[in-house]
Amino acid sequence: MLKLDLFQAGKGDSFMLTWTESNTHRLLIDCGNQGTYRFFKSKVKEFSYADAVIITHVDYDHIGGLFKWS
Repeated sequence: MLKLDLFQAGKGDSFMLTWTESNTHRLLIDCGNQGTYRFFKSKVKEFSYADAVIITHVDYDHIGGLFKWS
């Protein structure tokens, strides 16, 4: 099963795909603005080697949450 989470990102974007094969995989696509971090924070705490982040482009409304996370 494939799950899609959409995070509030104002005018930006932030999505997470989650699926399970032998273990759980997460793909975070864009991170919205800094305020978006509070919506995906609990999900990325469990990130592991099987997970990834894709940034589609470097506008602040797509990368701001990444700065808050790091």
